[in-house]
Amino acid sequence: MKKIATLAAALSLSAMLAGAGIVVAQAPPEEPPLGHPAPRTGQQALRGERHPEMRKAIGMLERTKAVLQEKAASDFGGHKAQAIQLIDQAISQLREGIRSDKE
Repeated sequence: MKKIATLAAALSLSAMLAGAGIVVAQAPPEEPPLGHPAPRTGQQALRGERHPEMRKAIGMLERTKAVLQEKAASDFGGHKAQAIQLIDQAISQLREGIRSDKE
């Protein structure tokens, strides 16, 4: 339950930044390395090992963290540092979730 709360807090922070006019740039989709199969689409992607939603969430969190570190001028009474720490925890949990998936 704590893991879900951490992820929710980080995603809420991302939404708040977007609402405040801070735009978190999206990276272009990554091309698979040569010799690797093309990414799955539709239901295959949802059931496949690539976990596109989880990876997208990780990317959003990483970009949000970068915005906080580079553009947020103040520490906001320690709240910015706490938010960055929670983002790191959320990213870690998402990566662990991807690694632990046995489907």
